[in-house]
Amino acid sequence: MIAPDRLGEYNQKFGRTGGDEIVKGVSEFLSENVEEEEKLVHIDGANFVLILPEGDLSKAKRRGLTLRARVLNRQFECGGTQISLTLSLGVVSRMPSPEGATVVVKDLVHEFL
Repeated sequence: MIAPDRLGEYNQKFGRTGGDEIVKGVSEFLSENVEEEEKLVHIDGANFVLILPEGDLSKAKRRGLTLRARVLNRQFECGGTQISLTLSLGVVSRMPSPEGATVVVKDLVHEFL
């Protein structure tokens, strides 16, 4: 699970439009950084889930740290100002689905949450 830090502060300073610009920018950043086998889901507000099929807990942690480092090198538009962001991340894992089982991404996200 991924979310930008301090969004409430940016909403207060730049208004809801500024906060929406941040969410859009984070969405674009994550979309640009999703690898082929991964699935990105916007679950609500500023919260996203990145699903790593075949990923173990160590791989998921490394992936999160990579995203956290990459976001520091990007500027985001917020109310006519360029800002730097940090991300909060949480990682969970589960046993793989049985061979040949159909997995619905939305159901998987609800299972994790």
